Amino acid sequence: MNDNAPEIVLTSKPNPVREDAPKGTVVALISARDLDSGNNGKVSLELKSGPPFTLKPSFSDNYALVTSGVLDRERFSEYNIEITATDSVPELVLEKTLDREKQGIHQLLLTALDGGNPVKTGTSKITVTVLDNNDNVPVFKKPLYKITVPESSQSGLMLAKVEATDQDEGVNGEIEYSFADHTPEILRSIFQINSATGEIFLKGKLDYENFATHELDISGHCRVQVDITDFNDNAPEIVFTSQPKPLLDTRMWK
Repeated sequence: MNDNAPEIVLTSKPNPVREDAPKGTVVALISARDLDSGNNGKVSLELKSGPPFTLKPSFSDNYALVTSGVLDRERFSEYNIEITATDSVPELVLEKTLDREKQGIHQLLLTALDGGNPVKTGTSKITVTVLDNNDNVPVFKKPLYKITVPESSQSGLMLAKVEATDQDEGVNGEIEYSFADHTPEILRSIFQINSATGEIFLKGKLDYENFATHELDISGHCRVQVDITDFNDNAPEIVFTSQPKPLLDTRMWK
């Protein structure tokens, strides 16, 4: 008599998976059983197409569930996987590339079907956590910042603040601001940047007569253009374009 539903047993806890894990990475080991005898006790595992996981034989009658494509959290936050269970030990294995930024957690619903009539089923949920990989570059809010500064500005003045975001998490998502490697020393002597906040300060003295504009490249595809307005700090100068000539005194001839 088919009075027992098949049971799915996780023989290992689902392992968190890095989003750069290669195809075929084992996520979990699964087994299924049915206490009925004969055809009523026969259990098979079958994974429906769609979710980025698949069952693969590992050894003997054992199987693995693997990812089969890029995961997209914006499209699917939960995957319902129906599996027909045999009396083997399947593995949950990675088959497709993971993307933690699109979906960090995958919830899988496994369903076991027996061979009885009527068919009885058993279900089990598996949660797969995707670990971050440093695969995103910082993105600045603006590629170009333009500011205007008086030539008379004093050292210590904050000129601008550049801001960037990184979709990675933890230390992979932390941003350190710096001038690009090719920044000349003369600019580094005039300007400085706070590596933690992105604030740019005036460090040295501005000179409109030498440079009316400075361009600062920030590591990560960002530029700050500093335009300097003139300050009346120079007195007029008289220049003789020719040597004065002596004049003849004609009074003695009168």
